[in-house]
Amino acid sequence: LDMATEESDNPDLRDRGFVYWRLLSTDPEAAKLVVLGEKPVIEDDTFKLEPQLLNVLIGQIATLSSIYHKPPELFVVRAGLGDAKVYEEEDEEDY
Repeated sequence: LDMATEESDNPDLRDRGFVYWRLLSTDPEAAKLVVLGEKPVIEDDTFKLEPQLLNVLIGQIATLSSIYHKPPELFVVRAGLGDAKVYEEEDEEDY
């Protein structure tokens, strides 16, 4: 813990070291339960998506689609497309 809290330049590692240090100094039995407790199973869900949906999501990688795991058509509502022409016509009259 000394190395993690005093010698590390990584703030995440340093903070984690302080958390464990505080836990150990306040309640060693609780620390034992936390460190040696049952861990959840990590599953690989890479292949749970249909290949066609996966290809769509890869094309939308920097959008909310990649977070929601849905194509944009399922959560984006496109309303007011006709209103855009009205605004464009109004802008042209101002010049």
